Amino acid sequence: MQDYFDPSTGELIGGDIGGTGNMGNTGSTDGTGSMPYASSPAANVNMPVQPPKKKGLGLWIGVGCGAVVIAAAAAVIAVKLFSNPAVKIGTAMANTFKETSQIQKDLDIMGMLSDGNAGVQMDMEYDHQTLSVSGAYDFSSKRKAVNVKVNGDFDDIGDFEADFTAQLDKDKLAMSLKPASDDILTYYYTKDNKGDFMDALEDEDIDIDELNASLEKLYELDLSGASTYKDMWDAAADEVLEEVKKIEIKKIDKKEEFKIDGKKRSCGGYQMEITEDNMEAIIDVAREAFEKELDDISADGEIRDALDDVVDEVFDELEDSISGMKDIDLSLYMYNKQIACIRIEVARSTVDIIFHGGDYPAQNVEIVLDGNGFDDETVLELTGETKDKTETMELSVFGESVFELEYDTKSGELSLTSDEADLEFEAVVKRTKESLTVEIDDIDDVSLTFEITDNGEIKTLKGDEINLGEADEDELQDYAEDILKEYDDIFYYLMY
Repeated sequence: MQDYFDPSTGELIGGDIGGTGNMGNTGSTDGTGSMPYASSPAANVNMPVQPPKKKGLGLWIGVGCGAVVIAAAAAVIAVKLFSNPAVKIGTAMANTFKETSQIQKDLDIMGMLSDGNAGVQMDMEYDHQTLSVSGAYDFSSKRKAVNVKVNGDFDDIGDFEADFTAQLDKDKLAMSLKPASDDILTYYYTKDNKGDFMDALEDEDIDIDELNASLEKLYELDLSGASTYKDMWDAAADEVLEEVKKIEIKKIDKKEEFKIDGKKRSCGGYQMEITEDNMEAIIDVAREAFEKELDDISADGEIRDALDDVVDEVFDELEDSISGMKDIDLSLYMYNKQIACIRIEVARSTVDIIFHGGDYPAQNVEIVLDGNGFDDETVLELTGETKDKTETMELSVFGESVFELEYDTKSGELSLTSDEADLEFEAVVKRTKESLTVEIDDIDDVSLTFEITDNGEIKTLKGDEINLGEADEDELQDYAEDILKEYDDIFYYLMY
């Protein structure tokens, strides 16, 4: 779903802002107006920019993509402000990024995986060796279930097969591994368990009460729709936006010309200054919001402490990345209610991200650097067009082609060539409302088929139970021996 804005309020209507049609969908904000990558400004813009070496193309692609992230994030955070400039900025951003290339739409994998129920299948063949991996998940309100199947035939191992299923319902966690065993391991987290397995857990200093409470919270957590993930971002976004409102937006005094849709256009816009204090305040409130969200997914105890440590580590790194950052002047030039140019100015150096338009606003994008050894030099350029139902796209860095792509939107035939990566392959993309299939005939002698469906059906486990809360050591030993016997060739291969 794409994002649209109410022109009277600037509020989001719908899902999320789609990809930019350029570098890795960097315009996305998960539909919240939040800044999951808000630390990027300091990390990318503060560093001295030196004339690149030709072998460093990958680095400069990252710098260019990061610049787009910086600008898009900083602009979109103004969406929920109630000032007229913010409304215009939000509308222009939505209009610029709501359209993407057809290949991006057809390869929208996350859109299919985010509804809480999906299946994935991958089949690979290389030199008469085969591997098939499939997975499915069902995160409905009544249960949480995951299934992974692997089978193949390798020269050093031979035929092998593994079918693992885990499901969580209102009173137990059940697990199965076939064909190694027909038995089902169960753990009733609502009961007072006493068996040998429980003693082993306690010997490892695992808090049983905390484990039980965490499983109960996981079962109660609603993961069945894309709105769930949006709500998780909204919890942080609402707090962040209070800090964002303190950033002053000014109208740019002098218009500038940019080439849009093949013609020079006179463009005005708005400017804002982002300081280290602004970024610190935003990071602090985002940290607090995420810590509150942890209450919904984990009980107090060691597991919760581990999650807290992960959140702290992420936000500590964000704070380190902005330490000592210089003030950023961010300007957004607009034409016809779309973004024409995003300009980032730091310490007499300027980065311009220019949207030249085409079949959609972000089809042709150019990044220009000025200062620190550059003189209005184009460092990254994305060009593309759609003609006779065929899309073409090329990414160049310092005038050298990084990749070329051609996509027949009718037949699904896709070809990609990269001299930089010494890569060339052809594929067929088949997209329907319910599924996505990608068939690649040959990449370095590897044939690959990848499929995603929106149906993650997983059958309820049935069979004889081994209750981990009551099982004795002999039962657990017999089960472990069955696993080792079934996969002894694989274990031997991995160890030796």
